[in-house]
Amino acid sequence: MSTYVVVLGSGEEPGQALTDFARSHDIRAAQITAVGAFKDAVVGWFDRETHDYRPIPVAEQREVLSLAGDIAEVTTGRRRVCMLSWAPVRLSSHVPRITAGR
Repeated sequence: MSTYVVVLGSGEEPGQALTDFARSHDIRAAQITAVGAFKDAVVGWFDRETHDYRPIPVAEQREVLSLAGDIAEVTTGRRRVCMLSWAPVRLSSHVPRITAGR
């Protein structure tokens, strides 16, 4: 088992950066935990009626208190696809409130 630390720069999109990292290091399965901050992002929640995620735009500076997810490689025929999924993320801001979602 290996452990990696990936530090993203300002403006980098986390999903794409982690997918690219996994591909470049031939990581086919992994667990992800993260903390950090952002200026704006879109989180969301799973709507069981529509079977889709409902977006929640967050257009202010926020701290990521916790984020968990995984990477899995799926082979369909000859094509390999790197899948990245996130569990709920917990955020905080300068006012006393918490926003949680996917």
